[in-house]
Amino acid sequence: MVIHRAAIIGQNCLISQHVTIGGSGTRKGVPVIGDNVEIGAGAKVLGPIRIGDGVIIVANAVVLTDVDPNMVVGVVPSRVLHSINKGRN
Repeated sequence: MVIHRAAIIGQNCLISQHVTIGGSGTRKGVPVIGDNVEIGAGAKVLGPIRIGDGVIIVANAVVLTDVDPNMVVGVVPSRVLHSINKGRN
């Protein structure tokens, strides 16, 4: 796991193995990750982006853009796969 020392990570986040959270090399800045975010194994979260609360990032995703709260993102480069309906049974 590699996490940039300036990255901001919220409370109750689950970060799996082989995850990278850091700069992108082409844009200055590091990620800001909200609360209750799950980041799957091998995912990359790169650059000056914001990850909203309750987001799920699937394994091996490469996230280079902001993600709204309660979304599931995946693939390379990442895209929203679907939203999470809170309170739905």
